[in-house]
Amino acid sequence: MESISQLLGLEEETLAARPVSTKEEGDVRTAKTTPKKREIPLIDLENQYRNDPLIFNGINKIVQILNATKMSIVGADERAVKYCEDFLDGIGSTGGSTDWETLKETIFTHQCVYGSAYNEIIYDTTETKIVDLDFIDPKKMDYLKNENNKIALDNYSNPIGYVETLPMQETYTKLKSDPLPKRAVLQPNQIYLKKDRIAHYKLFIVGDGYYPIGLIEPIYKTSVRKRKLHEALANVFLRLGFPTRLAKVGDPSHEPTDELLNAVETEMNAATYKSTLTIPSYVDISILEPKSPNSLNEHLESFVEEEITGLGAPKVLITGSGEETNRATLNRQEALFKLGLKSILRRTGKTIETQIFSRMARLEGFKEVPKIAWGELDLTELDSKAKRVSSLVKTGIIQPYQKLAEYFTELEGLPKKEPEKK
Repeated sequence: MESISQLLGLEEETLAARPVSTKEEGDVRTAKTTPKKREIPLIDLENQYRNDPLIFNGINKIVQILNATKMSIVGADERAVKYCEDFLDGIGSTGGSTDWETLKETIFTHQCVYGSAYNEIIYDTTETKIVDLDFIDPKKMDYLKNENNKIALDNYSNPIGYVETLPMQETYTKLKSDPLPKRAVLQPNQIYLKKDRIAHYKLFIVGDGYYPIGLIEPIYKTSVRKRKLHEALANVFLRLGFPTRLAKVGDPSHEPTDELLNAVETEMNAATYKSTLTIPSYVDISILEPKSPNSLNEHLESFVEEEITGLGAPKVLITGSGEETNRATLNRQEALFKLGLKSILRRTGKTIETQIFSRMARLEGFKEVPKIAWGELDLTELDSKAKRVSSLVKTGIIQPYQKLAEYFTELEGLPKKEPEKK
């Protein structure tokens, strides 16, 4: 009986399938399955990011803090560490078009908006060396599916590859797919990429973890309702400033003829907020004003609070408002916010290690896979820490030493002291 890998034509060993160590393979008994189709298309999530100012600003602030956090590569194998550092410095120069800082920011943004971010791992022509990275639009990406429209999986329930779907109206002549496994289905406008070519970042994993969720999906319906209510409230304020005029024409002694109705309508249409009207007594002018506009504003504020809750960041950070907040409450919110950010950093770093650095280590023959280490989150922490250390030094509790100076010099981005000439 053929194994799943054999049925799918995966008998040949791929880069990702090469063993990292000599550990025995696990005896996996459970299986994962293809989930139902996503309720909210990724393009709708992107539209909310584009059109909802609160979501746009909130995600941008989160991404800016994440991207400002210092990332270091550490490990005992100095050659491997130096190789990875040089690789990241050179991203965008061989095949890709995006430098590492911009690529890293895009990874964080795509995770927050879509739940997933994708990097193409670019190899040389012999596929024996990784030379570059570039990002891929998550809206175009999906797993390779079989003839039953189920995700094609290996013996360990891992996807065997990915598919990029391109617009049908365009012609693609230079793009090339990897050899397609047996019983897998590919459309004319799709490209198959084996999993060695893709680094897949996931934000929040639910179910079997194939389709993670980002920050917008849980508050999507709230955002849609808020935008509709905001539009209604704008119409209310428009009517308050430019109310609808109502004219009752005629009385028992004056029949409202068509000529009289047209004359009154013409006079009212030509009127502005500065105009005065002279009308006969049998024409009664009034205005129609919306009632209780403040109640709509209260509902709008409740939707705003729900969105802020879903984004998981302090309100003062997302809205930029200067309203007073209890200091102890703000400190607690900031601490919880940092926990969430550190979790995103940790998962992103782990993906870089397991899906990029580990493949480099196999190809280059390194003794170990380098690790990602993140620095302090750049909120108010750096300034407060410097003040605390300065106070401790002044009081003599700790003594200044060289590594302490080097630490703060690096955090502040100051030039390092040149070594003295002997």
